[in-house]
Amino acid sequence: MQNCLLAEASTAPIVIDGNLNDWSAVGPAASVPDPAGDHEGDDPGADVLGSKVAYSDGMVYVLTELAGAPSTAFQRSSPPNDGSYRLTIQGYNGLSLQAELFYSPQSEGWELTSFTGGVTAEAGEGGIEWAADISSYLGEGFESVDFIMVEPRKADALDAVECTYFEL
Repeated sequence: MQNCLLAEASTAPIVIDGNLNDWSAVGPAASVPDPAGDHEGDDPGADVLGSKVAYSDGMVYVLTELAGAPSTAFQRSSPPNDGSYRLTIQGYNGLSLQAELFYSPQSEGWELTSFTGGVTAEAGEGGIEWAADISSYLGEGFESVDFIMVEPRKADALDAVECTYFEL
């Protein structure tokens, strides 16, 4: 199941610090809900409840809201703990960013792999905050971010993929 909605990104100020309180200023027009309990498995940290998007000065901010704390079972390792949280952003002027956040038992913390650069993330209680620098894609002809997808990627804990269209 996919949620494909037209939404307007909020301009609320967001700080990527793992504290999700600043996201309360982001209204429903910049939110994409996802039904609770529609994920596979029994890990509440794998159940995406929705996403919120904010934009400011060439930065796109995304909140992945989860039914529980981000799961430390999402590790980049061998099954059963192979998995990650993934963010994909695509849009005009060749905009294509992708990153994964996963738990590292070695460092006892969250680690980010930004495949294309320009993405940061922090895990917080009940969600993951992402920031993506899209400033180099802005310019003539840029109208929108066509696609933002957030997903927990773990063999036994998949949730529905969300695809959204945000006008900036």
